[in-house]
Amino acid sequence: NTLGAWGPVVTESVIEQAPEDARRNAKALVVRTSTRINRGFVERHGLQNLGYVHSTTHGTNHIDLPYLEGLGIMFSNDQKSETHEIAEAVFYYIHRWTKHHLEESNGSMKSGIWDKSLRVGTRIQGKNLGVVGVGHIGGETARLGVAYGMNVRGYDIDRRQEMMAAGVDYEDL
Repeated sequence: NTLGAWGPVVTESVIEQAPEDARRNAKALVVRTSTRINRGFVERHGLQNLGYVHSTTHGTNHIDLPYLEGLGIMFSNDQKSETHEIAEAVFYYIHRWTKHHLEESNGSMKSGIWDKSLRVGTRIQGKNLGVVGVGHIGGETARLGVAYGMNVRGYDIDRRQEMMAAGVDYEDL
């Protein structure tokens, strides 16, 4: 594999299962949100040679970024991967929920029955959409909601000006 060009690769999903010498000599870590990278983690696992951490997630709340920066350890994450696709999936479910009778109507039409009473759905334009966490994914979901003409209310500890300009009204929980 290409990582092998950098040195030995340990593929343990739980760092405690990796051999001690592999941890001590590790130059890079690839983690998910279940692994909190901070001073205690680095010291507890003897990661004195660590130079790079990559999180395969959007968020960074599981990473002590100032600590890594202070040690000169580089960090990256998958900030934008699949953000729009996830937001689209949210709206897929919103549409399925608001238009659930359309499948029934379509089925009856295919069987030769034209029952207009089955053509019932709910318009999402003008409805309220609450987004808790207006980061990458929540922000994209909020933007789609605004595009659909929804009243988008967001909550986040960081009230981003570009989201307010896009039409998101921030609320307190």
